[in-house]
Amino acid sequence: MPNDLTAGTIQSRILQYASLKHELRKATPQQHKLTTLNVVLSAAEGTVKIAIKEELEPNSLFPPTVDETFFEVETSALESVLVGIPKIDAINLDAKGAAPLIFHEIQNIIKQNPQITMYIVFNSSDLDRSGSYSKTFIYELLKSGFSLTKMNSRGKVTGISEAELLGSATVKLVCRKIRKSSQRQQLVSAIQPPVNFEFSSHQPNHNQAIDAVDNTDTKERVCQNLTTLEPTAASNKGTIQPAKLTANTDKFKLALTLSGIAPQKETLKTQEVELETKKNVRTQEEQEQYLYQPGVADQSFSESVEDIKKSGYKVVASGIDNSSPEVVAAIVKIADSEGIYFQPYEVEIAGYKEYFNRAEYLTKYSDYYPGNQVEKSLEHYLGLCLLNLNEKDIFVDLASENSPIPEIYHRLTEATTFSQDIMYPPGINGNQIGGDACSMPVPEGFASKAALTCSIEHFEGDADTRLFVELSRVLKPGGILFVCPFYIYTEAATQTDPQVSLASNVNFDEGTTIYCAERWGNRHARFYSPRSFKERIMNPVKEQFKFDFYYLENAAKVDASVYARFAFTATRL
Repeated sequence: MPNDLTAGTIQSRILQYASLKHELRKATPQQHKLTTLNVVLSAAEGTVKIAIKEELEPNSLFPPTVDETFFEVETSALESVLVGIPKIDAINLDAKGAAPLIFHEIQNIIKQNPQITMYIVFNSSDLDRSGSYSKTFIYELLKSGFSLTKMNSRGKVTGISEAELLGSATVKLVCRKIRKSSQRQQLVSAIQPPVNFEFSSHQPNHNQAIDAVDNTDTKERVCQNLTTLEPTAASNKGTIQPAKLTANTDKFKLALTLSGIAPQKETLKTQEVELETKKNVRTQEEQEQYLYQPGVADQSFSESVEDIKKSGYKVVASGIDNSSPEVVAAIVKIADSEGIYFQPYEVEIAGYKEYFNRAEYLTKYSDYYPGNQVEKSLEHYLGLCLLNLNEKDIFVDLASENSPIPEIYHRLTEATTFSQDIMYPPGINGNQIGGDACSMPVPEGFASKAALTCSIEHFEGDADTRLFVELSRVLKPGGILFVCPFYIYTEAATQTDPQVSLASNVNFDEGTTIYCAERWGNRHARFYSPRSFKERIMNPVKEQFKFDFYYLENAAKVDASVYARFAFTATRL
């Protein structure tokens, strides 16, 4: 077998996968090394005839054409080749219909490396044609304790649905061991009628790997209760035979649900049921139509400012300063007269630096707000301090988008964490809650802690009021919401980039002063006056929440780039 072809093909094709690129990004430059093994792998050592084509054509398990040239080569067992490697963090499987066979042969490797991540180029058609059957393979992965997510061409990892798994398109699966958790019985209830199982599927929100822990308890429960959909090994080569799927559809869907995978939509029996289901959940079509920033107005900044003035608003052609010492003093004085009392809060700078290192912002999250990382990480640190998270908490990061908070908080505290955003697919997918934060698809008293970091100011219209009404339902008694920065000012104001807000047709609050920040890039940021905050937020939920307000008196000493000066917590009564 020509060694140069084998080595060159393996190396070039491995490097093109976003999965491996992602793993290499986490390592130091000195660790960016690949070792190519020129071997042919099989279930056992022996010889086999294989055909190699130099042109780039799809490879498969199916019968070769008559004009192919064959080579007889020695084969090695995969586990014998890898036996000398002390730790394997990732395996990439791009084997068409052979992925289930390889998965069967690496069970010992998986057991010896419980933190392992598998990247699988998955196409249900290839599996079904090769005789392995896609549903059977999915079931085997889930029953073995893996969560399933998908990775796009840019390396971003998101939730996956049953329809995507069983569709004709190829997807890159990211498989990690399910995390142990005893806190998600409520989530099962939110997805379907109560089931006597626990489950957890903590998937990442963005293109960062999450170290996984083998959830033996959960895996055993799933295995014990999913007994009728059992693939069988027909030979010592591990050929997986098709299971009797028709009789066991419910068990297959239960395995999907327990792992946080959205099932395919089924025909609803009555129109009333359909209307009830759609009442509080945006459809996928509606979700795809929602655009926070559809474009930029085709006119200059000054022209955009003039257009906003024509709408009758008081307009200031600059951004808002609520962080300079004199403005902060004025805000505190006005707030005091309105019955909002700010208690001084001194940031423990040494504690923040320790958190920054433990959270691994520079290695895991170097692409997360690289020019503003101190501000963002400080907000996250303050949330960790004021929420006092522990392993018993269920935490939701509201308007999370691509924030690393859920992963960091889980890793540092073992709390069960979720990210919520209107940009996510509707419903609950793994640890993502998609849809409007003002109407979340979760049961009453679902969470014990929640956070809004650099988020509440973007809730337009009456959405900020409706959000707190919803949080009075979602947070259990004693639950705490953390908000930072608290955008409070001497008057009720809104900051906008007018070229963006005009293109988005933003409706600003009546009576607000509009501050136009050139090249800011955001459409809406509400700055409350002490009075408007009481009217919009505190008064509607005064029977449900106790508010505590904090002035971050040494925030500027953390770093000159930090602009957060205020924060608050709301405790559910």
